[in-house]
Amino acid sequence: MDRRYIITGLFFIAAVIVLVVLVYPKYQVVQISSRLVAERQNEFDAQMVLVQEISRLRSQQKQMAEEIAQVADLLPVLTKKSVSDLFVELEGIAAESGLLLDTVSFTEASSQPQKGKDVIASTTAYKTIAAQLKMKGDYRNFKNFVRTIETNKHLMDITLSSISSTAVAGEMKKDDGVSDDEETPPVYAVTIHAYYQ
Repeated sequence: MDRRYIITGLFFIAAVIVLVVLVYPKYQVVQISSRLVAERQNEFDAQMVLVQEISRLRSQQKQMAEEIAQVADLLPVLTKKSVSDLFVELEGIAAESGLLLDTVSFTEASSQPQKGKDVIASTTAYKTIAAQLKMKGDYRNFKNFVRTIETNKHLMDITLSSISSTAVAGEMKKDDGVSDDEETPPVYAVTIHAYYQ
């Protein structure tokens, strides 16, 4: 029996030596590797947070660029071509609405608030081109014109509007006694302010 105990003891000692020499270093490597994996996972999580933040900032930048483009459409930059572009734009709106454009005149005025009246005055400067139009057509067409100006992508206001109607009296026909009056369409005088940066 002593032999069995000795052999069992030797196996136990051999197993402990094998564990200490072979398995324990591997166990330490696994522990170090798991710590490194945990550190790498933390770094990866931190980088994912950064990537998400960058993605959020890019989407905000894209949204701001779209908003700036919308503002550029609402308030285009005043250039030498602005008056001619405004003429083409107003002529197109009048034609689309079914009105006949008689006369057009333009004046340019800066629309900055007076000093001392507004704290934000220095940051809200804009320029205005005033267009005085005289047009002829039906009232329904004039309403379409006004609606189109209100919903136009270029920011414009109708600041003054007047309607006048005239009739041209014709001569009485001698043979049947019926008047030959022809009614001309009303004349619309409109002042429009178009705004620019």
